[in-house]
Amino acid sequence: MAGASTKTHPDGGWGWCVVFGTFIATALGPGSFYASGVLFVAFLDAFGQSKAATSLVFTISGLVSVIMCSFGLAMSRRFGHRKTVMAAGVITFSGYLATSFTTSLYQIYITYAIAACGSGLSLVTSIEMVGLYFKHRLPLAIGLAMAGSGAGQFVLSIVTQLMVDRYGWRGTVMILAAMSANLCVAGALLRPLNNTQTKPKQYESISSNGILESIEMDTLNRQTRHIITRNSEIGVQNGERSAQKKLGCVHSIKLFLQSLYDASLFKEPVFYLILLTGVFHAVGQTIVIIHMVKRALEFRLSSTLSSFIPALMGLSQLTARPLWGALGNSDKLAKYALYAFCMAVCGISSIISNYTKSFTAQLLYIVVFGFCFGGYIILIPVVVTHFLGAKRMGYGITCVIQGQGVTALFIGPLAGWMRDSSGAYDSSFWLCGIAFLIAAIIALFLPVVDKMVMKRRKTSVSKRKTFRAGLSINLRKWWISELMTTV
Repeated sequence: MAGASTKTHPDGGWGWCVVFGTFIATALGPGSFYASGVLFVAFLDAFGQSKAATSLVFTISGLVSVIMCSFGLAMSRRFGHRKTVMAAGVITFSGYLATSFTTSLYQIYITYAIAACGSGLSLVTSIEMVGLYFKHRLPLAIGLAMAGSGAGQFVLSIVTQLMVDRYGWRGTVMILAAMSANLCVAGALLRPLNNTQTKPKQYESISSNGILESIEMDTLNRQTRHIITRNSEIGVQNGERSAQKKLGCVHSIKLFLQSLYDASLFKEPVFYLILLTGVFHAVGQTIVIIHMVKRALEFRLSSTLSSFIPALMGLSQLTARPLWGALGNSDKLAKYALYAFCMAVCGISSIISNYTKSFTAQLLYIVVFGFCFGGYIILIPVVVTHFLGAKRMGYGITCVIQGQGVTALFIGPLAGWMRDSSGAYDSSFWLCGIAFLIAAIIALFLPVVDKMVMKRRKTSVSKRKTFRAGLSINLRKWWISELMTTV
């Protein structure tokens, strides 16, 4: 991997600085998205569009963000993790700054998506860097690193509401642009393990068995020069040389596209189950994140009190993620069981919240939801690593996040449409709770499917060995009989 290659995981040292850098990246990326409920209300008031159309701002940006995760991994292998995250800071800054000058909601669709590009480039790239520095303490390190999203949600939800009241939404987004520039600082902390960057002119591709294949561009350039020189000497026409160059470009593009995904993941049945859990809990979390502030206002809570709901959710995540990371570090507790438990609690509490409309009850709901929400989010990399291996963690997380993003694209507007149709958020939060419970049930089947697949593979290998041994014996007998017949 570009930017970090070593046979051992330090499990400490500069790795804690990498954890802090990832903490900053998640605070300014997902943390700002989780605080989007405040801006959702501000955009509703500013442009007077429907709730479904307004929520599309955040669903589009969420989709763009998760799509860019794959490109972040590819860029980290091409340029290194540090440069990728620093470039993400510049892109996010530009997107937020452009948003502050927009005059319609449709322009915000584009500019907010640009800001989301930077968030997507930095998220999995920085988390993967934590995985390169830690092995035995990986759950704890990921829990501390991803606590940044809780800290970002806690701080930004309160600060965003105060800034909207004082400076308006344009001034608020402009300040968010300045804050997002600190992604460059986060990227600077992602120092490669061997303190050297891999040669930049290198592409990496994934073969069908999941092995990284590196192709040095300098070698390709030398071969290309040799081919062109030889062709010129034997008088090959210009059209043929042009065709060869086009084939070289197509091959390079093909290698780059192959570096976005690990094809071997799609041969693992357990991977599809993990992906399904991600899709179903994305249904629930999207509804809560986007619509919880507006629902609180409909429960006749003031805007100031409503702004404390996402803040409290962020605070509960901030405290929960290191705790869940420590629990995930224990060998006595099954990772998949913790994962399922967190999602089940989120689902049950979301259904109950429809019938507890007081401010105290809503705060209690959001504390419980945020605590378990922080748990299953940090357990996704742990579960992926446990069932699919550490080498495929980055690609596995990327696929899960992208599945969540595609789901959020439809669920955000759907929940808004359900609210507009029924006149209340009850049906939306029932959908939220049911989706979480389905995800929890699927998570409980992860070890069952994994054991079935492993057993089948062992049986297949055993049969193959028996067949080869029998074939070898039969060939020997045939050879001996033919030899005796000849003699």
